[in-house]
Amino acid sequence: MAQQTSDKPVVLITGASAGIGDAIAWRFARGGFSIVAVARRQDRLDHLAAELSKLADIRTLAADVRDANAPE
Repeated sequence: MAQQTSDKPVVLITGASAGIGDAIAWRFARGGFSIVAVARRQDRLDHLAAELSKLADIRTLAADVRDANAPE
């Protein structure tokens, strides 16, 4: 995938697919941020990305941040 550059700030949100994480993602999207959304369930991340892509550049990563190997 080609790298894209942007002047927009980027925010990383864990637990982004539900509850407070979802609300935070919406707030940052409305504020003009690019978003990296992390959560355990890809299906929920896909739904979030479909909705937020109308407002912001969003990338998703299905991972459990409690797992020490997840970032790799």
